[in-house]
Amino acid sequence: MRTAGSTRPDVKIRRATARDVEQIAANVQSVADEGGYIWTEKVTKEWKAFLRKTLIKDKGCLVIVAEVGRGRGRRLVGGLTMTRYGQTIRKSQHVRVLAMLVVDGYREMGLGSRMMEYALGWARRQPGVEKVVLGVFSNNKRAWHLYEKFGFEVEGVRKRHYYIAGKPEDEIDMALFVK
Repeated sequence: MRTAGSTRPDVKIRRATARDVEQIAANVQSVADEGGYIWTEKVTKEWKAFLRKTLIKDKGCLVIVAEVGRGRGRRLVGGLTMTRYGQTIRKSQHVRVLAMLVVDGYREMGLGSRMMEYALGWARRQPGVEKVVLGVFSNNKRAWHLYEKFGFEVEGVRKRHYYIAGKPEDEIDMALFVK
């Protein structure tokens, strides 16, 4: 967390390893429990196995984490994935799907921007990756503005696609061509 007088915590953005899977899962569940930022509601064993086997080992995909703090006090507080759109569909192998989160208490510190810089740099260097897509809830203005800051544009709107706390929310589909 922030200390008095600081504007940014000591942050390290790095590729995830298999050792991070349990903490990534705990972070995803923590944000899911808030009910309004991600579509996931429950992290399952199958989801963790998919993360271990596919995302971390597949060099065509990216899983990164944001850590804050120093030494043994470092804490994993954010994560970003870029997965293939349709794992086995050749027609869309040039597309990656971005998903990102930052746990409560660590938002508005620039972690999202740092992860986006890392991830989009990676995507631009990957042969065959041309487009990055994502979906964001219409009520998540903070995320929406972050994506626009990095050049993402709205490609479509899925009206009343989700109900969050009993209220209908649109899903905003956004994309960025990296090549």
